[in-house]
Amino acid sequence: MTCDWVKMDFMLSFDLFIGTANATLQGSEGHVAWGYVKDGYKWDEQEWSKSFGDLKVIQNKTGIVETTSFYWHVNREHSDGVILWLAYSDTSQESFHNLINFFQTKELHITVDGMTYNLGKSLDITTKPEYGHVIDNTYKNNDAKKLGAILKHTGVTKRLYVNWI
Repeated sequence: MTCDWVKMDFMLSFDLFIGTANATLQGSEGHVAWGYVKDGYKWDEQEWSKSFGDLKVIQNKTGIVETTSFYWHVNREHSDGVILWLAYSDTSQESFHNLINFFQTKELHITVDGMTYNLGKSLDITTKPEYGHVIDNTYKNNDAKKLGAILKHTGVTKRLYVNWI
């Protein structure tokens, strides 16, 4: 039996070994994340207690040259949870602006275990020049919550197939 979704042409695919951690910032009790955070990750003085998970790119037809974090995050502000994705473009301003435009205008679809989740367009895109060509993307809808439930299964590897439509 073949899976038709595996035969589809995806823009990006990666294996995600799912880990978890708590934030260490004072006053951030209850900040928990499941997924992947690269060693040394720091954003807006939000620092996780450790790096966690792992991400290995299988195929990449995008302007993304590195993902420093991809995780489901729950805190007081986002008690229902959000998916956060920090992606780096290459060092050219043109690539950087093209990637920002891409995240703002296209809907993100992620297929895991044969199920496709439409996370929609990034709700909040944040960039900080001091961190280089990085784009912080936020996704929050019912499909993001369903994908978040999958990301709570730590200690396993899932292959994620990614398209923007």
